[in-house]
Amino acid sequence: MAPQHEIRLAWEAFLLKGQAPQGISQSITSSWERSRKLGVAVERGEAPLAGEPEVFRRRGQNAMLLTAARPALQRSSLLLAEASSMMILSDPSGFIIETAGDPRIVDQGRRNHLEIGGKWEEGAIGTNAIGTALAEGRAVRILGAEHFCEDVQRWACAATPVRYPGDGELLGVIDISGPAQTFNPQSLALAVAISREIEASLDQALKLEHDVLWRYFVAKRSIWLSEEMLLVDSRGSLVHATPKALRTLDGSQPQTLPDAIRAVVRATPEARWANGFRQQFPNANLEVVKNEGQAIGCVVVLHRSRSRRPVPAVRIASNPSAGFDQIFGESAAIREARERARKLAANTLSILIEGETGWARSCSPARSKAPARMPRAPSCR
Repeated sequence: MAPQHEIRLAWEAFLLKGQAPQGISQSITSSWERSRKLGVAVERGEAPLAGEPEVFRRRGQNAMLLTAARPALQRSSLLLAEASSMMILSDPSGFIIETAGDPRIVDQGRRNHLEIGGKWEEGAIGTNAIGTALAEGRAVRILGAEHFCEDVQRWACAATPVRYPGDGELLGVIDISGPAQTFNPQSLALAVAISREIEASLDQALKLEHDVLWRYFVAKRSIWLSEEMLLVDSRGSLVHATPKALRTLDGSQPQTLPDAIRAVVRATPEARWANGFRQQFPNANLEVVKNEGQAIGCVVVLHRSRSRRPVPAVRIASNPSAGFDQIFGESAAIREARERARKLAANTLSILIEGETGWARSCSPARSKAPARMPRAPSCR
């Protein structure tokens, strides 16, 4: 790696001649070229800074990432306080949603809006670890004079992307920043380790979510009259699909859903998921699955409406005693129900007896001519 004074001279030559100098890494020269094409002025000393309403909105949009990162951010407050550094968490656009670490360094970051609400994509503030990691999709380290904007060159930063374990989508960036003259060369390794920890936490949460979804699907499947069903998680990823549903999706692979369907879940509130799916499949029905009050996915039935399986009503004999004796079961609850039914059957009212399994029995003594043969009901507990 070239010494800082050589990098500074190369930066000045780049600004004068517009050509990438020798001895500077391709990653840095490419980022300088992008910064120039994006119209970033080297005199720019502050990143754009959003107000509280926008910060609140962005943090809400990235609540899952914040939750997964919180343990690491809390530990870094102690670890980095002794290293004159700060840890930064940004969303996929380079918008900073959380900071932690040495309070003195956090305070110094405000001079350049390296703080919550600051936007650090390359198009906003030129070459920097957050923006360049986003642009290149990999871990990067930007030291001092390698930054494009002159006043930002007082910083040294190391950043790496954070990706969702289920589909690899970019969720944000973990960055460690500090004064260029005291920056720890191990900061990049620490940033990568923290990123992996966050991804592991997200992966564990994903597995738990899928387990809850699957158990819900298995428990409820019997009440849907369809062989075209999808089980979708909170990010629009397909957890399970019946073979007929996959054929309806025009040959989609089991691991993915078409982008249009995925967008329904990701881009709209849960209250609008049903309408979104019906735009793709006019006859589709949807049931949102929640866990502790939070929507974690949905069951989508593509072409049949939700309904309980019909159970034919079976009439019992005009002689109540003979008819009710055909009700199997000797538990206290069954015996009590049978005796109450015998008493009520003495009048002309019809009686319907239902069980948890969906079996139904009706009794209308005044209309019944002869006993009906009844199937054996499941045993009761």
